[in-house]
Amino acid sequence: MHIDAVRDLRLQPRDIAVVPTGELLTFSWSREGMHLDAYDGDLGTLWSLNLGPRALGFRLDKEGTLWVIDRAGASAFTMKGEVMTRIDAPGLERMEVAALTFVDGDLVFAYQHGEDEPPDRPGLVRVTRKGVVRWSSRLSTEAVVFGGDPSDRDDTIDARDRLHPFGWVSGYYKAGELTVSDDRLLAVYSDTRTGLAIGYVVSLDAGELRYATERGPIHCVAPAGDGAFLIGYMGYGEFETSWYVRDGSVQTRWKSHGHVVISDHDIRVIELENIIPSRSRLARLMPGGKVVRGDLLEGYYTSEPYVYGDGRILFAREGMMIAADDLMIDERVRIVPTGVKDAFHTRVLAGRDGVFTTWSTNRPAPKVWTPEWVGHSGIVHLAI
Repeated sequence: MHIDAVRDLRLQPRDIAVVPTGELLTFSWSREGMHLDAYDGDLGTLWSLNLGPRALGFRLDKEGTLWVIDRAGASAFTMKGEVMTRIDAPGLERMEVAALTFVDGDLVFAYQHGEDEPPDRPGLVRVTRKGVVRWSSRLSTEAVVFGGDPSDRDDTIDARDRLHPFGWVSGYYKAGELTVSDDRLLAVYSDTRTGLAIGYVVSLDAGELRYATERGPIHCVAPAGDGAFLIGYMGYGEFETSWYVRDGSVQTRWKSHGHVVISDHDIRVIELENIIPSRSRLARLMPGGKVVRGDLLEGYYTSEPYVYGDGRILFAREGMMIAADDLMIDERVRIVPTGVKDAFHTRVLAGRDGVFTTWSTNRPAPKVWTPEWVGHSGIVHLAI
């Protein structure tokens, strides 16, 4: 594994995608709004768009078409940066779009209360690509309320029982996150003041609420098949992954949390725990709540992983691209300039005989390696 190409970015990327034709896309933040940029396999610029302040994120459907989500709906783009389809989300009073996923060709929008609006019941709507509503669902009011006085805050695990949501929003940590497992959809809503959250699981055929998860600091989630989900809690003294089966009961709990990699019946975790010095490790979740741990992981900020064909996991963490075989690290490559601190990453994606990822930092990067490595953000392509 070695660095094949690098590119400095003037903006901080929030997400990346690789389309079937090989182009790399970045969705980036600036004070003027969100930006969409396209690059070829050699990281040369193809085109750039200013999407404005209402853009939230992007998603690829199963055909590989790019959709940009905004507060009123979603637009499909060509690979020349032109809008080819627009779907306006059905209006819900005092609500705006917060997230999107695709189900059998349809679009499922998640809604949250609008800016300057009081917290309200979350909403979900499933529509066809012609804009026909299949179902619309407003979720449980009771699950939203934590109870107590919102000004009575305490940074302990007991705070979850004494707080009303300050702002009840979807995808607090990452806009646009909706997770599908078989015929179930999971939408996580978080309080913007505390980070405490609830996951709502609905049926895909009718939008009926099947259950709500336990309240807590939900961070990482993953589909586990047959309508089941792995829900990770981290913070307020919690460091746990819970396996919710399709009826809403918790079958197993593990004292581990992080990015989950599932293959066949094997569940591995790239642990994330916001503690210095790090005590996170590569881990395997075993039956009965047992956790087997492997190599120690330094730092905290970690990309979403990519599973290579031979089963190795590739992920970027604190400025390093790491390859892990089973629970052991077998290779590390530094992907940020020497001197960069607190680098964080989006995800690792396959492309052109290797992988792409990005890095960002809130600290200035020194001028090292090449003149391109002078900004706060960059794209890296590594040959495998």
